[in-house]
Amino acid sequence: MRPLKRIKTYLKASYPCLFSLYRDSRSRAKWWAKKSKRLDLCAAQFAYMMHYTGNPFKDSICLELGSGWVLSHAILAYLLGAEKVYATDYFPLADLTALRLSINSSDAALIRDILAPYEDHEILREKIENIKSISNWSLSRLKSLGITYSAPIDLTIALEFNDGEFAYSLSVLEHVPCEDIEAVVRHLSIIPNQFHFIHLEDHADLVNDPFEFLSFSNYPKQLQLERGNRVRASHWMKVLSQFHDVEVIHAWKRDMPIPEHLAPEIEFIDADDLRTSHLGVWLKQY
Repeated sequence: MRPLKRIKTYLKASYPCLFSLYRDSRSRAKWWAKKSKRLDLCAAQFAYMMHYTGNPFKDSICLELGSGWVLSHAILAYLLGAEKVYATDYFPLADLTALRLSINSSDAALIRDILAPYEDHEILREKIENIKSISNWSLSRLKSLGITYSAPIDLTIALEFNDGEFAYSLSVLEHVPCEDIEAVVRHLSIIPNQFHFIHLEDHADLVNDPFEFLSFSNYPKQLQLERGNRVRASHWMKVLSQFHDVEVIHAWKRDMPIPEHLAPEIEFIDADDLRTSHLGVWLKQY
């Protein structure tokens, strides 16, 4: 590990209140709102999922895990006809001013066209015009759309929302600390239909060194929350299949260097597991 990188890793692990990725940051929210949390880009993510699942939001009570700084996906669930949406997070990160930026930075026609195979085009038009007309977002405004924001929540203790019919997450489960995974999956098991995009790379350097974290022998909870828990695809399948029938939609791999020496905590160390970078799973009740 390069010296500067080593220092950053140490600071984040030792002083999370000062150096945590999850500290309050409005500028971070606005950055995401203009990038991957833009509403039209998020619509494409859901369209990819719905190519396999159909529209799981329609007339359903939905649970979003890890809604993050910008509640774009919760808004999309509303557009797609969800009866109710629980947008939840482990940290209270949501910045509602960034939500307006996400919506206004997007191409409304593109959102309609992307989602039209899964919801009536004219209904989409009316709903998009409605959200674009909202200049000041608030929790009460969200409530009027059927969206309840709840953070912080701790899924290791219990699932507060027992009426959920569909749960989804995008690049969230890999941030659940290893010691908490069993409890989180068990509490979520009451929701019959789920879809999770799990990103298995080192979030500290996705481009150049996506598997570096597999070598760290000292890997505390704070680094798991930020860089990823290092759990490999086969481990996820083993845990998730305890409660649901699991269909793997994708298991993408990257041809990037794997550390010569792996941390002893890493399970499932065959080449396929180590190089799997993205896992998409559709969970259905047995």
